Parts: sequence; structure tokens; C-alpha cells
Amino acid sequence: MSAPGWTRETADAATRRGVAVKRWAAWTAAGAMLVAAWGVAAITPPDDAASAPFPVAATLGSEATGRNMALTVTNPRMSEGATGRSAAQSRALWSAEGTWLVVDLEARSLDSDTGVHLNLVDLVVGERTFSASDRPVSMRRIGLATGLDQSGGLAYELPEDILDDAGAATARLRLGLSDDDRLDSVIELQLDLTTLPHESDAEIAEPDWSRP
Repeated sequence: MSAPGWTRETADAATRRGVAVKRWAAWTAAGAMLVAAWGVAAITPPDDAASAPFPVAATLGSEATGRNMALTVTNPRMSEGATGRSAAQSRALWSAEGTWLVVDLEARSLDSDTGVHLNLVDLVVGERTFSASDRPVSMRRIGLATGLDQSGGLAYELPEDILDDAGAATARLRLGLSDDDRLDSVIELQLDLTTLPHESDAEIAEPDWSRP
């Protein structure tokens, strides 16, 4: 016997409400799981985060310090050629035509100068990375001295169309002590290659002790 006032219509309505509640509960649970999954993804660092370098932002003309080094970058310029002293033949002059970025810098070590060299000298333009040329004598891989600044140049031979690269306006000069920059400090200077001065032939300064 049915309870008073309990009709088939009432039973059907109750059934529909039960189904709706179950669906709502399932949707709520699914939504909560999606939110939780998104949260985990948002806070989970990428695979290489544990070994990522520590960037130190530098300003043109101002000293920046990283692990056991301090340096200052000045006078960046684009050029249609570069001249200097040959790294292969120390008494010979060297020159090359093409598209070049040349910068000057001063650098020193801070705590110890045993085995301390400026090994990381990369320029990043968009998805491409260029290392300073090893053909002229320059600050590339120069040994640094504690408390004594050395000054000199770095030269980067670039593709002819480099200024058409979308990343040319936000190029990054990356300087450090180790080729393997994992878990190491890297001094980074942003350069807009499209607005730098242009020269017909840029001279690459040979390393020398800076005068006070």
C-alpha cells in the first residue's frame, strides 16, 4: 500500500531529483579533480627547474656581480666588419667582413682567481645562440684576477639577416664562468640589436689591465 499522498507522479519526481543530485555530485567531483589537477600542474616546476641557472640582470654601463665575478658591459655596436689581433698568430693582424656585434667589457674575480675564466660568452637571439668568435684575441675565456679589472672586447659573427629576426630587439648577452651554466649564476644583459650604432669596421680591444 502506498503512503498517503504518494502517487506515481510523486515517485517519478523523486527519482528524477535523485538522478539530478547524483549527476550534480559527479560533476562537482569531476570539477574538483580538474581544479586540483590544474593546481598541481601550476605549482609543479618543469623538469629542468632543479638545475636551471640563476640569472643576474645587468644594465649597460653598470657593474653586475655573479658567482666570483663582477663585470661591466659598454659600447655595444653593430658592424660590417671586425678587426683585431689574430688568436692563431699572435703577431698577425686579423680582420673579417660580415655582420658583427662587438662589445667592450671590464671583468674581475671577487674571491679567488684560481682557474677562474670567462668561459660563457653567449648571445641569444630568438631561438638561436651564438658564442663569441675565437678567431680574434678577446675577453673570451680570459683568466680573471681578484680585485683587478681587465678590459677588452668580445665579437660575435652573426647571420646577415639577424636584424630581421623577431628576437633581435630582445637579444640577451649571457656571461659566466662555466660553459655548463646549470645551478650557476649567469649575468644577462638585454640588447636591442636593431637600435645599436653601426660602424663600417669595429675594432676588438685586446685584453689589458684597466687603469684606475
